Amino acid sequence: MLKVLTKAMQGELTKRQYDCMYAYYFENKTQAQIAKELGIGAPTVNKHMKKAKEHMLEMYREYRGFHQI
Repeated sequence: MLKVLTKAMQGELTKRQYDCMYAYYFENKTQAQIAKELGIGAPTVNKHMKKAKEHMLEMYREYRGFHQI
């Protein structure tokens, strides 16, 4: 399941969104740690993650709409 989610994230998110989400959810890093590693501010990490979550949720809704019985 994690491999499928990772593939979906890679194909749909920007590189920066993917990097933030992967580090947070798969590497258990804090937003502050991610910000430091990427050389950006923590609010920017938060913004990238928010946009990524919105996009992934929209994809999920579309998927469910196409696959309802």
